Amino acid sequence: MSNIYFKKYLSQPPCLSMEERKYIETEFGQILFYGVSDLDEKFNLVNRWVIITEAMLIILDDKVSKISIPINKNLVLTENNGSVVNILSMKVDSKVVASVFYTQRQNIVFAQVKYIVEELARGNKVRLKSDSDKIYQENTLAPLKKVQSGEKTNKDKVVMRLLSYLKPYRNDLLLGGIGALLSTLVSLLPAFFSGRLVDEVINPIQNGQIETDSVMQIAWVFIAGLGLSYFLRELFMWIRLKKMSIIGENVARDLREQLFSHLQKMDMEFYASKQTGSIISRVSSDTDRIWDFVAFGIVEVSIATITLICLSGVLIALDPVLGIVMTIPVPIFILAIYKHGQVMQSLFLKVWRKWSELTSTLSDSVTGIQVIKSFNQEEKEIMKFNTCNENTVNEFYNIHKSWTSFWPKLMGGIHFVMLSVWILAIPRLTSSEESGFYLSAGTFVSFLLYMTMFSAPIETIGQMARMLNRATSSAFRIFEILDTESSIEESGGQYKQEISGEIEFQDVIFSYDGVRKVLKGINF
Repeated sequence: MSNIYFKKYLSQPPCLSMEERKYIETEFGQILFYGVSDLDEKFNLVNRWVIITEAMLIILDDKVSKISIPINKNLVLTENNGSVVNILSMKVDSKVVASVFYTQRQNIVFAQVKYIVEELARGNKVRLKSDSDKIYQENTLAPLKKVQSGEKTNKDKVVMRLLSYLKPYRNDLLLGGIGALLSTLVSLLPAFFSGRLVDEVINPIQNGQIETDSVMQIAWVFIAGLGLSYFLRELFMWIRLKKMSIIGENVARDLREQLFSHLQKMDMEFYASKQTGSIISRVSSDTDRIWDFVAFGIVEVSIATITLICLSGVLIALDPVLGIVMTIPVPIFILAIYKHGQVMQSLFLKVWRKWSELTSTLSDSVTGIQVIKSFNQEEKEIMKFNTCNENTVNEFYNIHKSWTSFWPKLMGGIHFVMLSVWILAIPRLTSSEESGFYLSAGTFVSFLLYMTMFSAPIETIGQMARMLNRATSSAFRIFEILDTESSIEESGGQYKQEISGEIEFQDVIFSYDGVRKVLKGINF
């Protein structure tokens, strides 16, 4: 995995080659530590090895030219840190004998080079936690690990990953899905019964073709069918809402538990680089948006898709010409919603980041209110909060601007298609049955009812796409934390020991990076 990161993101080798290692160890002894100086004297990008053995500091570039400096009390290393370029100078008896230049991404490596050389120059032994290759790779990739979640959390796979949390509730999901499917199919019946009522009851009576009493029984059958379809639709809708709302709450609960448990395993460096408000908002607000998506978004989009497919088939079966006119633009509308959804997802991610900053500002202000008041910093905190609040509102403005400009265009396209249907239908409704273009009033009534139903699922998909983007943006932020690995590796063992008496610390040593010790020989 390390080699992949070096190849994909860095222009430096993943480790010393076998030839280079053999040469150094043959000439100078076992390698303790090494890193790459990635700039030359003219600030061109290069790969120049800086290698430390127990007695020598060696500078080796890819042209195999070398500088070797004995490590003793006369060797002094000085750093000159700039905003872009840093310089590490090696001085012997106050005279600069060599200098290496490096970018900010090599800071960790050269801070450790300086520390190790200084310890060896004092005659101290340096114990490293692992071999030189592993230390080099860990130090070089440390900046990348801070953004590793952006690499691991694939935006395109967020939805599928989120749906995987439904597996424990597959039975309830099945019942909810069946309820959604049946409610969709039953909702197609009223338009059919209405058309049959017009063609087989109302029109024949008005035209004097049949007596009222002779068709009332058929009329009541159609009306009963209408009533039953309305009842069944609401019944199945109730089953769907009950099951999916509970599943949504369960998924949100599982995410909160997993997220909170993962936070307990993270190291202090993670909390130092993350704002408290950002973490809180991910555990609370973001998981709540997931519930909204699971409870309503998934099923609503599924229902809308099934409805569109069924309606397309029914419309084409009622009248092929009008049905094709009505259904051909649908893929264009769906594609437009998808493309707009990608834009909206990016906007929502920006909004939630601004919202996290706002939450963090509020959290820091409330928890530190005593310090703020002690130093009379109320006005400063108010200005800081108002700035964050204004930035957040501006991002929401961008969302509303994008959405409100897209939605009228979408609905305008749908209404244009409906108008086209009327234009094509009027001549056929007014023609005679013998003309070959005749369209019965009952068929057209059914077609109109189905046509009015046609816009609803497209509108639903558009609305749910917005909810989906909100949910996936929140899920992405949640998975960012879940995919972030702690720099502290757990041994996996469990130690149980009865503690009694007193606690004593002897020769305590602590280091953040595994090399430079911030605590040395602490006893108490």
